[in-house]
Amino acid sequence: MRSDSFVLSGAECAVALGELGLDIVRREPGKTILRSRKGLVVVPDVLELPAIVLDAILTSADVSFSALLRAVTDETPTRTRLQTLAS
Repeated sequence: MRSDSFVLSGAECAVALGELGLDIVRREPGKTILRSRKGLVVVPDVLELPAIVLDAILTSADVSFSALLRAVTDETPTRTRLQTLAS
């Protein structure tokens, strides 16, 4: 499956990236900024990330689409998910 047939919000993407080990640096109006091994990753706060934007986020985060998909579909509560729910 490619990201062009996958719908994900910016918030869902940021939570999944957090579960994959990226650190949430800060949240600002309209975006969440995370830190990866390669540097900062900016995730826009939108209802649906366009495929090209999702691909760019995954490239800059050095995360594969399959890893993101596993993080999104995993039902196990994690610290990141619980923090997000508490916000």
